[in-house]
Amino acid sequence: MPNEELNRATLAKHYKPLFDATRGLFDVGMNIHTALCNCKSASLPVNVHEFLLGTLTRDLRRLRSSILECEIGHSETAFLLSRILLEGLLSVKFVMGETIPQSQQSENLRKSVTGLPKIPQNIDPRSFRAEVYRAAAAMAYWRVSDKTRNHPVLGEASRRFHPAFANIERNFGAKWAKHLKDNTHFSGMSIRKCFELHGILDWYDTIYGPQSSPIHANDAYSFVKYNEAESSYDVLIVGEPTNFVTSLCMPTAVMGTTLEVIDRVAELGFAKQLNEAAQKIEPFTKVNRSESV
Repeated sequence: MPNEELNRATLAKHYKPLFDATRGLFDVGMNIHTALCNCKSASLPVNVHEFLLGTLTRDLRRLRSSILECEIGHSETAFLLSRILLEGLLSVKFVMGETIPQSQQSENLRKSVTGLPKIPQNIDPRSFRAEVYRAAAAMAYWRVSDKTRNHPVLGEASRRFHPAFANIERNFGAKWAKHLKDNTHFSGMSIRKCFELHGILDWYDTIYGPQSSPIHANDAYSFVKYNEAESSYDVLIVGEPTNFVTSLCMPTAVMGTTLEVIDRVAELGFAKQLNEAAQKIEPFTKVNRSESV
């Protein structure tokens, strides 16, 4: 892109404290990742440990991508990655069963929770939900299997995911298998209700919802403006990031919460380091700026 290297140097200088704070959290995340790789916790079922490690590996890559995108001024891309990271946090809370008390649930949410099939009593609920999460990925292919079974790429993916679904049907019964077929989200309820159940509804309203427009490419006019005085178009092709601080702080804050949950449930002992990293980022979250460099 035009002037990309110059833009990178300008941003690195102007936002150095913010970049340093974000990289600090990323470094703590990498240390947690190493500890989780080497952890042999008897309190975590194998498939839950596997799920947490996969989630952490994927989301650390996404946080790193957020930092890199902001370094070259593509703050809107980092902003979108925060929604993806948020769904990662939601899945962790789902598998670990971290929900708000029933007394705090809305009436509609309570009805949805009551309508879910029961988890068998002889299975660790975390292990069960991890398998539901795993099988839900297979359902995306199952729903279009008639159209994709002969596709050179999607057909192979469908076959690869099929054992996960078969495992749910064989081990956990027809009710859960049907439930997965009938619902597009692994929680078995609407995405908004899932956010409410797991205590992060505020982030649904401030991150997930507002990003629906750019996620679905409804934001083309944000990148161009007709200049009537000069009868020309002003286009945002390089730099000039808008809401830069928010765009970098948002994915960082979400990732920090994911790291806190994983560290706590796996008993890895990084609470102090995470708190110190969060304190360095906190001053930026209190500033609502929209500036160009």
